[in-house]
Amino acid sequence: MSDIIQNSAAQLKVAATVSAATVTTGISTFLEVVTPIIGFIASLTGLCLSIIIIYNAIRKDKRETRLLELKEKEHIEGQEDLSELNDRIEELEKELSKTK
Repeated sequence: MSDIIQNSAAQLKVAATVSAATVTTGISTFLEVVTPIIGFIASLTGLCLSIIIIYNAIRKDKRETRLLELKEKEHIEGQEDLSELNDRIEELEKELSKTK
């Protein structure tokens, strides 16, 4: 369930909706259209949702960075394996040429 909430909170549409609702409620409270307690609750909810969105964005960035580092490491190790394999192939070709 928390994955669903985190995934949906990270979407741009949700962020824009939360922002718009918070601003609208703040303006409505300032103009005394709604009671101050409703404005306070709406602002607090907007703050909490904004923190969740920021947290998820940071987590996603860290996860993508870690994945990129792992891919680069695998690529470098793969190249080392290929160079070792090429060295071994050259050694075998030399041995074969000596036996002929």
